This record gives sequence, structure tokens and C-alpha cells, in this order.
Amino acid sequence: PPDPDKIHVRLSDAEVADMGEVMDWIVEQPWSNGRIGTYGVSYSGNAAEIAAMLNHPALRAVAPQFSSFDFLANLALPGGLHNKHAEAWDAFSILAERTENLHVADILIRGYRGAMEANGETLNSVSPHSRAEAVESSGVPMFVQVGWLDAATVNGALSRYLTLDNPQQ
Repeated sequence: PPDPDKIHVRLSDAEVADMGEVMDWIVEQPWSNGRIGTYGVSYSGNAAEIAAMLNHPALRAVAPQFSSFDFLANLALPGGLHNKHAEAWDAFSILAERTENLHVADILIRGYRGAMEANGETLNSVSPHSRAEAVESSGVPMFVQVGWLDAATVNGALSRYLTLDNPQQ
């Protein structure tokens, strides 16, 4: 198994801090008008949403597209049933061994909020759902797009809408 001290957990606090540094850099560029929007699909959609928790003054809108919001409820156990598709993520686990990233399949298959990865992170701790209060405090407007047949992203969009007071479309 990979060295727990070297595992890079997706959407970790360090990665979120990196987003703030990138936004600072963008604002300083001569081509920048000082207004930033984040956009992403699936994983990068979750990252686009979580960027709001930084309360960066330049961030004016986020557009999480086809993102799950709550990794446990909307990805690992949609409707309370184990998502067998998570087992198909073995390719990511193989990549994780080579790059010392999070074993996505392993943590999704365990399928409960307290399932702990080797470095102490849980499925919940890296989920946008667990950062809802910080995202909501930003007040940043959201443009959310999902598809009825795309995993459980519709449930994620509905959960986000019912959980966050941010302006949402």
C-alpha cells in the first residue's frame, strides 16, 4: 500500500488552499478584470464548488456541473443501495498505487461516513457536503447543471438546493 504520509486526498484542505493561491495569481495578471468564476465537471465540479468556501473577494460565481455534492449519499450509496459501479474504479486504485493518491474504489466500497482512509481522511471529510456551511457563508451564486441519467448528480443538485442558501440556478 502507499505511504499514508504521501497520500494526496482529493479536495483536501491543502488542495482548497491551493485554489486560493491560484485565484490570487489570476487577479494579479494584467489580463484579469479581477472577477473570477469557477467551473468544473464531476470531480472538478466539486472542486469548483468548494472554492467558494475560501470567501475569496474575486470569486463571483461557481458552476459545479454533474457533481455529486455528497459522496456517500449520491455516489457510494445512491438511494441507500451500494453502487457497484464504484468497484469499476479499480483503475483509479491502480493509479493510486503508482501516484500515492487516494484509493477511490476502496473508500467508496466501504460506503459509510466514517470509513477512514490510511491518512485519517474519511469519505465525508473530503465531500463538498461536509463543507456546506463554509460554502454557504460565501454567498457565492451557483449555476448547477446535472443530467437525469448521470449517476446520482440529480440527487446531489437537489440536496445542494435544499442545504445551501446560496443563489442557485
